[in-house]
Amino acid sequence: MAAAVLGPAAPPTSEIDAVIRTVRHSRLVGYLAVGEEDSRVTYRPAHQRVAEVLLSEPQSLLTIESHRGAGILDVPAGGALRAQDEVHRAIAEACAQLARAADPLAPHPYVRRHTAAHAQAGHTLDDAIMPLSLAAWENSGTLLTRLGLPLLVDDPSRRVLTGAALIEPYADDSTDVASRAASIRFQLAALTRHRLSDDAGVRQPPETWEQARG
Repeated sequence: MAAAVLGPAAPPTSEIDAVIRTVRHSRLVGYLAVGEEDSRVTYRPAHQRVAEVLLSEPQSLLTIESHRGAGILDVPAGGALRAQDEVHRAIAEACAQLARAADPLAPHPYVRRHTAAHAQAGHTLDDAIMPLSLAAWENSGTLLTRLGLPLLVDDPSRRVLTGAALIEPYADDSTDVASRAASIRFQLAALTRHRLSDDAGVRQPPETWEQARG
């Protein structure tokens, strides 16, 4: 994820870890709320103004005092920081890659819960980011809201997303992934009659009711 946020010039993990330690021992730590998600410690802004600074003026934090010799990461070449939508798009693409690498096993909980949010913020919420192999695991419960109504059922770039959004109100934590994938396939067949690659290992829907019976 750090590579997605910082780009190709991302430093090694050890340096990023040192930066995290620096922030934790700086004056900024008093403005971070510590929590836990998916068995990992999380740090979130405790005040709206902190969030605004992190989003719009992150370079102002580059002067945070060092801790035991560790300094904050340098400003990228040319002094320009990546645009927010570009960062979110890169994170969404990284999440999609992690999901494909995990297939047919479950993607990391963060990938399942937050890929759609990053993709929307990066203006790239489509089937390239959310293929069936990830859509069947997606559990943010926000797809229908993010796509909006009425759903653009004829959009060829969002057929899987539309199918996943249509089943979202009827799926919960007790719905297994095979059932989710089969339901999305059903919606795809009902809406488009177009076949998609079977990247989730789910059988294609029959073309006719007679084939389904027989």
